Amino acid sequence: MRLIERLSLTCAIVAMLGFVCSAQEGESCPHATGGKPCAGCPMATTTVAADAQQDETCDETSGCCAAKAMENLPKLVFKVGDESACCQNGAEALAKKHNKPIHYVVAEKSYDDHKKAYVALVETTEQFVHDYATPKTCEASGTTSIAGHSCGCPVQAGEYSTATKSIMEKIQLTYVVGDEKCECPKQAASLASANSKEIVYVVGDEKTSCEYTARLNLAHARYKAIVEHFAAKN
Repeated sequence: MRLIERLSLTCAIVAMLGFVCSAQEGESCPHATGGKPCAGCPMATTTVAADAQQDETCDETSGCCAAKAMENLPKLVFKVGDESACCQNGAEALAKKHNKPIHYVVAEKSYDDHKKAYVALVETTEQFVHDYATPKTCEASGTTSIAGHSCGCPVQAGEYSTATKSIMEKIQLTYVVGDEKCECPKQAASLASANSKEIVYVVGDEKTSCEYTARLNLAHARYKAIVEHFAAKN
C-alpha cells in the first residue's frame, strides 16, 4: 500500500503542476516554482484539428513543425465559471476571485476531480496518437490519410504506414527499480515488491514514478517522433 500511496501522491502533484502547464516552448512552468499562474492564464486552451497541424511555411530545421504539432495534443483546461486557465494556480486565483469551484475539462468533457481529469487526459492523448498513426483509406477516392498526410498511391501509403509503425515500436516505456533496469512491467512490479522500492518509468530522457505520466510521456514522444520524421521528408 505504501508504494501505491506514493504513486498516487506523485500523480496528483504532477497533474497539478508541470503536465498541465501550457507555457510556451522553451519556457519553464512559472507556477511550478514561483506559485504564480502561467503566462497564458487565464486563457482558453483548445485542441486544434489534427489535419491543420502543419504550417506550409514551417522550416523543419528549426524544429517549429514539431512545436506547432505538439499544440494539437489534448490538453487539460481549468474552468472557473466562464473563464479558463491553463494551470492549477491560475485556476485557484480565478476561483478565489469569483468564489466558484474549479472544473477540469478534457476533450470538452468536464470533471470535478482533477485526478479523474488527468486519467482522461492520458487516455484521450493515447487515443489521439493512435488515430493519428493509423492509416485511413477513403473507399470512394482510394486516398489514404496517415500522420496528417494524404496520398492516392497505395505503395506510398504502405511506406508511410510502415514508417509510422516502426517509429511507434522503437519508442518504448522501460522501467528502473533501484539499480536494475528492465522492459517488462511484470518484472518491474516483482522487483519493486521484492526490494521495497518504487518503479521509475522511463521514456527517452523523461523519468517519473507515476505510471500515468509515463503513459503521457510515451504518447507525446511517439507523436513528436512521427511529426519530425515526416517534416524532414517534406
